[in-house]
Amino acid sequence: MKGRKIGFLIAGMMLLGCSSEKVAEESVLRPVRVTRVRAVAQRVDRVFSGYARASEESRLSFKVPGTLKHLAVKVGDTLEPGDAVATLDDRDFRLKVQEAEAGLVQARAGARNASLSYERARRLWEDDNISKSDLDGARAAWESAGAGVTSIGKRLELARRQLGYTRLKAPFGGSVTAVLAEENENTGAGVPVVVMASSTGIEVHVDIPEVVISALKRGQKATVRFAAEEEKTFSATVYEVGTAATGFAATYPVSLSLDDEGTGVKPGMAAEVTFGLGQGEGHRLLVPSHVVGKDDQGPFLYVAKSDVEGEAVVKKVSVTVGGLMEEGLEITSGLSGREWVVTAGMSRLEEGMRVGLKVNGSVEMSEARP
Repeated sequence: MKGRKIGFLIAGMMLLGCSSEKVAEESVLRPVRVTRVRAVAQRVDRVFSGYARASEESRLSFKVPGTLKHLAVKVGDTLEPGDAVATLDDRDFRLKVQEAEAGLVQARAGARNASLSYERARRLWEDDNISKSDLDGARAAWESAGAGVTSIGKRLELARRQLGYTRLKAPFGGSVTAVLAEENENTGAGVPVVVMASSTGIEVHVDIPEVVISALKRGQKATVRFAAEEEKTFSATVYEVGTAATGFAATYPVSLSLDDEGTGVKPGMAAEVTFGLGQGEGHRLLVPSHVVGKDDQGPFLYVAKSDVEGEAVVKKVSVTVGGLMEEGLEITSGLSGREWVVTAGMSRLEEGMRVGLKVNGSVEMSEARP
């Protein structure tokens, strides 16, 4: 009988232990991370007209005046760096080179004679056959002849450079957008003959009114549409903001570079540039994109609603999503903007699950079944 009582006592203690282990197991808290819904001001879009242009454009001209002898290009031609563009009549420049070459030969001959004369004078002076002034004169003549050789050599170098300037070449790869001269015409130094545009890199130019220019910064993003390709939109980045107004309309030049170089857009195409400027009425609600799931009822996410200090209840909330922004995913309905959204551990959550709150640097939550 006594042994039977002991057995019942042991069985009761085992049941009590199992119950305690079950309670302890149910109270094990697993951390899940949360974040507050972000409310950001609405963006106001402003649209301005502009046009596309090559990132590098050059108005090619000769460095010397002359008669245009040959024009090797026409509008639309594609050129590689170093390709011939135009040439001047170079006969006068060749004569200057020949004249300088002959003068150099003469100057070198005179320098040799002056050197020999100075050497003879030096030996005679050593033998006391001439005076010191005669030696100094011979030396001065020799040095002057050497300087003459140097001067004529520089003149020959300049003549050859000017002869080279009669040939106009493409400075970079691109296409000819305009031809501003005709063969047999006289052209001056620095007067444009051909306009070239780079074959790589397209930028957009737009004039911005003074009331808006202060809202634009370098690195700001914009959306561009071209009249020739209405179905497409292109992303662009502001890289240059003018600091002085141009024209009578008090507008400031702004340049943007297209983020996609392989767009097929050509210089001169009309463009519409859309900027997100200022702040409108109301706010947008943003959450990290990965916290939104989807089931048969549509998109949803989990929020934690605190009921007592240190505890909260997980609630599954159906939402309507908008666009994906740089700051996060827009929620257009379902949230008020004051919720805490669960960002990690969503796969283990259920509707009505009780969670414990823990604040330690960043806010953390711990889950436990009720």
